Amino acid sequence: MLLIDDSIRSILRGGFKPDLIRNAARGNGMKRLQEDAIEKLHLGITTMEEILRVVPFETLAPAECTECGHELLPAFHYCPYCGTKRETGGPAPLSESYVNISDGVLSS
Repeated sequence: MLLIDDSIRSILRGGFKPDLIRNAARGNGMKRLQEDAIEKLHLGITTMEEILRVVPFETLAPAECTECGHELLPAFHYCPYCGTKRETGGPAPLSESYVNISDGVLSS
């Protein structure tokens, strides 16, 4: 959940800048959905089956523009910063049999 504090509020007043908002929120302790799910798994609050059913792990590692290095959201086909076409062939959906969790990091 994104909590709107003074730093986020000032960014919003200056215009919609997703990178600045995301970085400020992460700096204030906001976790990604995937990180929160893995933490709840380690605490025994949820199961791997539930996580794989609900959490979109294909967005766990956001793509990076090969030209300018900015983070690209999964819906972007072109980089909104430099216009470079995104490389095709994203990650395959994960299945439980191919999931490995080590030190809070999910990999396949």
